[in-house]
Amino acid sequence: MITPSRPGPLAGYAARAGALSTGTHDDLEAGAVWLRGAGGDPGLLWLMLDVIGVTPVLRDACRRLVAAAFDRPPELIITASHTHAAPSGWVGSIHPGHPAEVDPAALDGLTGRLSALLRAIHDQPADAVRPVFAERPVRGVGSNRLRPDGPYDDSAGILVLQRILDGSPAAVIIDHGCHPTVLPAGNLEHSADWPGAARRSIAAELPGHPPVLFLQGVAGDVSTRFVRADQSFAEADRIGGRLAEIVLGEPGPAEPLIGTPRIARRTLSVPARSIPDHDRARAAVAEAEAALTRLSTEVDHGALRIAQTRLDGARVLAELAAAELPARWALPITAVALADVAWITLPVEPFTSLGLRIKRASPYRHTRVIGYTDGYLGYLADPEAIAEGSYEALSSLFDEAGAEAVVTGASDLLINLHREGHR
Repeated sequence: MITPSRPGPLAGYAARAGALSTGTHDDLEAGAVWLRGAGGDPGLLWLMLDVIGVTPVLRDACRRLVAAAFDRPPELIITASHTHAAPSGWVGSIHPGHPAEVDPAALDGLTGRLSALLRAIHDQPADAVRPVFAERPVRGVGSNRLRPDGPYDDSAGILVLQRILDGSPAAVIIDHGCHPTVLPAGNLEHSADWPGAARRSIAAELPGHPPVLFLQGVAGDVSTRFVRADQSFAEADRIGGRLAEIVLGEPGPAEPLIGTPRIARRTLSVPARSIPDHDRARAAVAEAEAALTRLSTEVDHGALRIAQTRLDGARVLAELAAAELPARWALPITAVALADVAWITLPVEPFTSLGLRIKRASPYRHTRVIGYTDGYLGYLADPEAIAEGSYEALSSLFDEAGAEAVVTGASDLLINLHREGHR
């Protein structure tokens, strides 16, 4: 449990305008799984945090904690659930258009609890486990949030680490791509949103209540916008429970994975987008304001929300026009392979069509694309969204060339890791 004990601003919605949290509905959590072989290999530590994103200040703090807790530090991967109801003081600014400050006291509180978690993981006896993987179709959790019939990776990846001794689950790692934004900007209580509800439901039904880690997938253009009935805590529980039902449902085909994880890492140098000058950016804001005003209050909520987010994106674009941005961005990416299953991690919010392209290019039988990992550089929009001028595209630090560089770089890393593993 990493929920802060004192009030502070929450990250994720600019509309909150710095309002302080008023309490806790459900606890924010950190979870980690340390996988290693029987030899002296330090292995892989995958850390999941209920935060908006893994900004450099948080990433570097976690790396220092791992270095202090382990004699031979394992490879560290840090993934954010992307909940919009966690402290902004833990991460600071997540985007040049969303300025925020790190709260040293809040960050110290978080790192103190993470230090205890890592020491406990280091000191506890290891379980001999058999990894078993399955993919399952997902219905009733999310959809493309720009248009209901748009692309959506409706699958979940499920990795169960079964104890060899008795077959019980030592840990479960699940992934699916869908924004944790059931709760609106008006919510000021700490919450893990629907991923927290899914984790709790899954753990409660499994023997021994094992740790359940949730990895946020390809969610740049996916949310519960057209699926949810309302934006209440009860609805977050319902949607999280829906994913839990899918994970816990009738067993389908599952594959035992023989071997230990193999890892490849690379830092991509990705071109930054060309930002319009200040006058053009302000004109875009005026146009978006007029478009929102023209919409009748009788229009469905989804259309109104899209119009509002386009206005928000235009305002972020105006902030970018006033900022000093680099010509290129450094994106750390990681590929992890276990037998014929691979996970590729990206420090952005990837759009579905881009994630599907990476999956199609991968030589592995199953490939899971995970965002929000080891960094946070905002949306990676696809050409269609860029042409339409969606909120995500307007506020993005990248254009079509940047998206292409990420898809190519991630695909190449998977291909190279697969080639090395079959030599």
